[in-house]
Amino acid sequence: MTSLADTYLALGLFLPVLLLRPRLAALLLVSAVIATLITHTIKPILDVPRPPAVLAADMMHLIGHRLDHGSFPSGHAVTAFTLAGLMIVGLRLSIRWTALVLAAAALLGISRMAVGVHWPTDVLAGSIIGLMSVVLAHKLLSIWPKLNHARWPMPIAIVITAICALSSPWFDAGYPLGLWANWSVAVMGLLALVLASGRYWPLYRNRQRLPLRDLGRKE
Repeated sequence: MTSLADTYLALGLFLPVLLLRPRLAALLLVSAVIATLITHTIKPILDVPRPPAVLAADMMHLIGHRLDHGSFPSGHAVTAFTLAGLMIVGLRLSIRWTALVLAAAALLGISRMAVGVHWPTDVLAGSIIGLMSVVLAHKLLSIWPKLNHARWPMPIAIVITAICALSSPWFDAGYPLGLWANWSVAVMGLLALVLASGRYWPLYRNRQRLPLRDLGRKE
């Protein structure tokens, strides 16, 4: 479960949402940039030791690769809550669905403590950074509406998330027993692409043909 909050798999998992709501592309890209800059600026500066570097082996249960440094903030928590914020803001979820999405993100964050690689404060900070990144991105797009209505964010975001989704079975998240998550992301991504092609391809063909028909009528 914890591997689903890995940025690579999480982006692949977001592909169906992006295909359903392409207008989220700009918000996704800007939020991802903000979250990445904040996270990877804080991590090396503070360089907080992780639980395996501090606690004795009999005081904790480590699952997966041993990590000793760069504990604060939790990158997985940042990713989980960034995508949760994107769904809440972009899809305008009801209170009930908002609570469910936040609960799912919280479970992913808690899973990072369960596998022994993060402290509670890491997850808490990651959740705040993730949500604040979406809020800041939303504010920036409201100030700069041209970016929000530009065409280029959509294909870029779809290509990135599609690559992450379809190649996820070959991505090593460090948890061999969690390969089911990798394959689940790939299958969901493939199904989403197939369904989206059936939805958008006729529209694309009609848009391509209309100018030719109009031109023929004028002649």
